[in-house]
Amino acid sequence: MTYLTTPRYGGHANSLKILQNLILQARRGNRSPHAVRIAIDGDSRSTAPGGFGNQVVAMLVYESWKVFGNIPASQILKVANSSGAVGAASTGAATSGTNAIGDTVANRFPYAAEPANNSRRASNSYGFLQNMNHRLDGVDAALTEIDRSSIEYINRTGLRWNVMIPHVSTQGANLQVNFLRNTTGATSYFGGALGATQAVNITAAQSAANDWLNLSGPFNWGGFTPNPGNLSSLYGLIELRSNSGAEMVEVGPAWFTSADTRGFEWHSFSEGGKQMPSQQTDRPNSGPFATKFDPDIWYIALGANDTGQGVTAAQFSANAQAKINWRLSMNPNAICVLIADYDTSGTTNGAEWGNYADVLYALSQVSANRSVFINRRRILEEATGGLFNRSSGSFSTYCPDGVHPSATAARLIAKNDMAALLAMGSTAVISGPHLGIRIG
Repeated sequence: MTYLTTPRYGGHANSLKILQNLILQARRGNRSPHAVRIAIDGDSRSTAPGGFGNQVVAMLVYESWKVFGNIPASQILKVANSSGAVGAASTGAATSGTNAIGDTVANRFPYAAEPANNSRRASNSYGFLQNMNHRLDGVDAALTEIDRSSIEYINRTGLRWNVMIPHVSTQGANLQVNFLRNTTGATSYFGGALGATQAVNITAAQSAANDWLNLSGPFNWGGFTPNPGNLSSLYGLIELRSNSGAEMVEVGPAWFTSADTRGFEWHSFSEGGKQMPSQQTDRPNSGPFATKFDPDIWYIALGANDTGQGVTAAQFSANAQAKINWRLSMNPNAICVLIADYDTSGTTNGAEWGNYADVLYALSQVSANRSVFINRRRILEEATGGLFNRSSGSFSTYCPDGVHPSATAARLIAKNDMAALLAMGSTAVISGPHLGIRIG
């Protein structure tokens, strides 16, 4: 099993320098035109539990906050459509959800007349609603170290909304944005008072371009001001509706703050059951979205499904190289983080699975690949004295079903991934306001 002798992390010197610069920009908050943005290309280990990623992704966000002292944006989320359970789409600064971007986007909302008494939220009949949760209430309750009572993780000063709409020329619709405020102290879609309404016009030039349209604007509290000293005051909600009678398609929305851009944005575009080449096959036309979305880092965490299907290390290497090429064709200035993922009880070719780390590390040593490597499997097994391994009697503590992480595992994954990123990306002392880490 060569993963135990493969380095814990590493990359070509040029890639490590890029990562170092990104970490410095995240610390200083001077990345432009957005904060340092990470897009996760993973499988159901990233989306678990329930497809909303509120364990591993939530903890990656939380560990980032401990280092940088800020969460610059909430995560893009796949929002339930108008006939779905809109409450399930709740997102905060630490939840991500899945969002399969490709030929079509499932997030659609119809035109509807303005109902009386805010009944659109009670009936789930109109548009999309998205909650801005500044306390991280939306993450898994098992993650007990997250303080939900005294810490405001996302800065509500300068709060803005963002949504991306594809192929605007085929939609022929303008967007109506309803700003809602909720003073109940609960992260709920219900009971929010209308703050203001804004019409967002899609221009003829934007429509003619037939490209992804990135729409953004300030949140209009409707004359009210959030009280930073009261974490229960004024949760922000945004409702997106078509304003011209046509069905609209969108991605997001997400929240971000213009007041503080320190830290990492984490967004998950992971899908359950995917292998290394799956998104190239299933989402071949996702390039325009990825180019417009402009991630600084593609975080590639795949392999468990590949080994379960008997993919050899040589095949996995070729598929990973194709993945790197595909992602860099969309975002040539980005870098890739290649994750050799933790053990699984579902492997059918365990020896080959152990070799995946070797081939990913080798790819990270090629300058043109603009990649760095994290040997998550080795790091987690060493951190637990070998218990995070399917042959141990304690594996169920970390993977109750043999595949997907528990809250305990999510903590270990995020803590050690962040430590590896910082170790690769800096030779200086990085002492975050909430966590001191000595590097180098």
